Amino acid sequence: MDFDSKHDTTHQFDHSNVGQSSQPADYNGPPPYDAAAAGSSNVDYDTIAASAQRCNFFLERHGGSSIKGAWQVDTSLVHVPTNYLQPLSDCNGFWNGMDKNSIKERRKGRPLYGPVLDNAGVRPNLMLWTRSGRIDGDVYVNSGDGTPRMAVIVAESKEDSVKLRVGAGPNQPLRLYAYSREGSVRVWIPKDFQGVVSLSTEEGSLHVAEEVKSCLTILSSAKRFQRCYLGDVQGLNFGATSTSDGEDPMNGWAGPLIQLTSREGSIYLSFFDKDKKDKKDTMSNIVDAITSAFDFL
Repeated sequence: MDFDSKHDTTHQFDHSNVGQSSQPADYNGPPPYDAAAAGSSNVDYDTIAASAQRCNFFLERHGGSSIKGAWQVDTSLVHVPTNYLQPLSDCNGFWNGMDKNSIKERRKGRPLYGPVLDNAGVRPNLMLWTRSGRIDGDVYVNSGDGTPRMAVIVAESKEDSVKLRVGAGPNQPLRLYAYSREGSVRVWIPKDFQGVVSLSTEEGSLHVAEEVKSCLTILSSAKRFQRCYLGDVQGLNFGATSTSDGEDPMNGWAGPLIQLTSREGSIYLSFFDKDKKDKKDTMSNIVDAITSAFDFL
């Protein structure tokens, strides 16, 4: 395996949602985090926020095309008319174990497909799903009224890669699920994220950026599987809600979570660095301009 690898979050989070709570209500926030020791994030997500309209409980589901864009998720938009929402069954996928393929594979006993987390009845704040296309997205999450609410972000592609860059406002808790059956999964997360991290693949490899690795506490590890805690683990309550011996603590964890999974592809996790992204975008624009000039000639 290739394992290359703040804010005060003592608030009581509001888990209000449309129809169903977005997360179990017993989550009281992660332990206090020493921002000075961990290093504060200087990432400015204004570019992402300005390039996308606000949304909440938004589902973009494609059959045979790719998904690319920017989304600003505002968790304060809780009063979305129910007739504008897609049926909750349309939100089923690998992330909640309720799609037909996951149910079938779980019955076969494939480790990648079970046990499922307690996501029954949860409507993601943003879900991007495609059968045969790739996903390439920028997501910014905040609360317009300043009340921290758990945000659930899901990105799944069955036959192609998933690439997601995620930013969040202060004290914004996240549960992020990214999955591809046949492609790679590459995710960049806020530098001040703290919570449980689950990385798994059946046939690919795991890659974690060194800056992320230095902040991780390994909870369990196998050849193509990692369970870790990112941030201050001193006050960790992970596993405290387990009810039976041998039960996976993930099943009872209602706090912030990053879950990246691929059956045949590789997994990559890093912090989002706007400066590096801007340099890459600038170089891409230069290359595109030169290419266009030669095409014109």
